[in-house]
Amino acid sequence: MYSGLLLLVALIGFILKLLLQLISALPAVAQMAYEVRPVVIAYLHLVLVGVISSFLLAWYLEKDLLKTRSAQCGIMLYLISFFGMELCLLLTPWWNLISKLVVFPASNYTFIFCAFLCLSCLILFRSAFSSKTEKSQYEG
Repeated sequence: MYSGLLLLVALIGFILKLLLQLISALPAVAQMAYEVRPVVIAYLHLVLVGVISSFLLAWYLEKDLLKTRSAQCGIMLYLISFFGMELCLLLTPWWNLISKLVVFPASNYTFIFCAFLCLSCLILFRSAFSSKTEKSQYEG
């Protein structure tokens, strides 16, 4: 189930990447992307974390390298933190317009989601090594 969800995230991210590349051929959009750094960071984040990492996590799930209960929690935390960081990065240039609705600046929310993303990576690493040791204990 989670591998299908991760592959869907990777596919949607790849389609968005292609659409953004197509739209950036317009001079006004290219100028905005050049001037607004968080938009470029969000694009790179989408490609590297959204497409590549999601695809690799789905591959690990299909190869049964991540199959503990903590891996499922790590994947859900990964997805939540990825979407939260993307949203914060995309809204950073316009954060002052919506600042009446939120308490902290965009950089604080981005840091919180980044910390959750790091935590999800640690959970996934731990579950990968714990499932490997469980396999070796049953084989020996």
